[in-house]
Amino acid sequence: MKPAHGLHTTLFALLLVAFSVSAFAQNDDDCQTIEGVKGTSVSVDPNGNVYVIDGSTLYKLTQNGSEWVKSQYSNFQLGDIASIDVDNPLKIMLFYQDEGMILFLDEKMNPLMEPLNLMDAGMNNISLATYSTDNTIWLYDVVLHDLINVNFQLKELSRNHLSIENFEPTQLISLQEKQLAMDDYMCDVAFFDAFGTYLKTIRVPGHAAKKQLYNGQIYCLNFNDMVRGVDAGFHILSYNYLLNKINFVREISCPVVDFAYSNGIVWGIDEEHHLKKIILETEE
Repeated sequence: MKPAHGLHTTLFALLLVAFSVSAFAQNDDDCQTIEGVKGTSVSVDPNGNVYVIDGSTLYKLTQNGSEWVKSQYSNFQLGDIASIDVDNPLKIMLFYQDEGMILFLDEKMNPLMEPLNLMDAGMNNISLATYSTDNTIWLYDVVLHDLINVNFQLKELSRNHLSIENFEPTQLISLQEKQLAMDDYMCDVAFFDAFGTYLKTIRVPGHAAKKQLYNGQIYCLNFNDMVRGVDAGFHILSYNYLLNKINFVREISCPVVDFAYSNGIVWGIDEEHHLKKIILETEE
C-alpha cells in the first residue's frame, strides 16, 4: 500500500547547526569522529560536501572555514532512503526502494519536484537507481535483470537485458563519460556505454567489501587481505583498471562498514554508526 504524496511532504529543511573544531575527537592515526551525526551510509559530492543517510533522514555537512554546517531532509511517508546520488550537488537524487520512489533535492535540501513513482509507471522491481550525466535516470530491474534508462516523465528510453553469469549487482554508478558501471558482491565491476550496452567486466583484486569509482580508479574497502606479504586486516586499495595496477593506499585502525573517498580523505561509518574522517597519506 502506497501512502499519499504531495504538498504535505514532511520537510526538515536547513536545520543549521555549526560544528566547531572541538566537535572532532582527534585520534593518533588521523582518524576523527564527527559528533552530532550518525547513519548507515556516507557519500561525498564533487564540492566536498558530506551526506549521511540515517533511515528516512538525510544529513548534509558543508564546511565553512573551521566549522561544519549541518542541514537535513526527511520524508517519513516515503520510508527509508535506499541510496543517494550526489554527483550533481545541484540535483541530489534519493531512491526509496521499498516505495518505488525517486526524489530530487536542490543544494539547499529542498525538493525540486514531486517524487517520481516507479510503481505507477509499471516498474515494480527496481532495486538500484542512479542519475545520469545526460539528465536521465538509470534503473535496474532485479527480477528481469534489465538495465533501463528513463527520462523525468519515466518514459522508457532504452532497455538492455543483462546475461552476465553469476552477477548480482549491489550498486549502480553513473560515470562522467556518460557511461555506467555496476558492481556486485563478488568484486566484479561491469561497465556499460551511454546506451546501456555491456562493454566488459573487471575483477577487482582481493575481497572488496565496498567499492567506489573515482577519477579513473576503483577504491576498495578491504578486510583480512594480504598486502605486501603482511596481513593488513583493514585497508584501502586503489585499482587502476586501465593499467591493471593495484596500489596500497593505507591501512587504517578505525574499521568502517561504509566509506566514501574524496581528495585524500576517507569518510566512513563505523559499526556504531558514527561518522569518521580519515586523512590518508598515499603510498607509492
